[in-house]
Amino acid sequence: MNKYGFHKYQLNSLYALILSVLLTSCNSKDKNVATFKDDYSFEIIDTLKIKHLGRGIELIDVNKTNGDMLFTSAIRMDTIVQTDSNGNIKNKIKVSGEGGSEIGFIFNLSYIGDTAILINSNRGFFFYDLNGKALKGKAIIEKTSLKTLGSNTFNPSIASIKTDTGIVLALQLKNSLNDYQLSNIHSKESYQNYKSLTFYSLDKHKYINALGFEPESIFMDFDYHYGDINTLFVFNQFNKCFYTLHDPDSKLYKYDVSLKKIKVIDLEPENFKLPIKYNFSKNSTSSKHMDVNSSYVYFSTNRDISIVTYRTGIPEDEYNKTNSESEIPELWKKYMKYYALILIDDNKVCNDVPLPYGAVGVTNIIGGSNMILSTNPAITETPDATIFYRCKLKINKK
Repeated sequence: MNKYGFHKYQLNSLYALILSVLLTSCNSKDKNVATFKDDYSFEIIDTLKIKHLGRGIELIDVNKTNGDMLFTSAIRMDTIVQTDSNGNIKNKIKVSGEGGSEIGFIFNLSYIGDTAILINSNRGFFFYDLNGKALKGKAIIEKTSLKTLGSNTFNPSIASIKTDTGIVLALQLKNSLNDYQLSNIHSKESYQNYKSLTFYSLDKHKYINALGFEPESIFMDFDYHYGDINTLFVFNQFNKCFYTLHDPDSKLYKYDVSLKKIKVIDLEPENFKLPIKYNFSKNSTSSKHMDVNSSYVYFSTNRDISIVTYRTGIPEDEYNKTNSESEIPELWKKYMKYYALILIDDNKVCNDVPLPYGAVGVTNIIGGSNMILSTNPAITETPDATIFYRCKLKINKK
């Protein structure tokens, strides 16, 4: 179930080829925070009214040069909306379609170089200028019938890493499992072969899969599983590092651009609970975990600050009282709470911070005094606009 309540190790021989074009340095600070000296809170400073409606409208990327923003439906990505920094619509790009000349079913998108828009679909990679016009001769045909297992639907973004020899993309795209492993997903073989990210060389048109479950992960205990697999990832352009978080595991993994693991961060969330778990090696037919278990839903980073958002769950005893699925949305509205985990230089700096009423996640960190929060449309949506909050992070001295 998504935030709105809708139900729904080895690297191959290409490893050296693609990683050789990546940068090789990463700034890492190992500073431990023994106690929290301050409290933090989010202060809403503006409301962004995006005059575009649809199921699950999300902010996918922000242009670092001019502040323009890309929005689309995380449920059906058929229209991309580009706005200025104030949320005023500049253009809408109708892009999906299954005809012979269409780009197909959209998987991911982002700005690339702040001068173009990159769209990834089941048929490949397609480039548009900032006015929404397709760039001739730029398409890269790279067919992918089905997006990889574990993809984060809230932020289907693409990280682009500029190197001396070209651009390498990091995204959730190619599946690392074969058909047998996919049909037996909750098995030791599948978990050991699961890789969350695809690294694709735009110049060489080659890829590798990487960054799967680490030995410390709860997924590698092989005792229980927790239903769905969902991996959140970000690339921090400032320190040139990747971060992955395999929901519902509370360990955050940091890698340099050679994909070497350099740090494991225990998030230690205060209100995160997993009462529902299933016997390992058995695929669950229950969806109870989607509503009762806590879940990580957003992950954003910029320079030295990272923020992970998680939601709680419906109390199990309240869930057990329901007689039909139609009762679940009201229980979400009544019991679901959203918290932010704030890290500076990879260290948690405060207790879990409740999000403002109606907000469900920190979707983009433009700066410490400029963050975009996604909201629950059941609470905030107006007849003609999808609402986002612009917030600043406030330090409250004890």
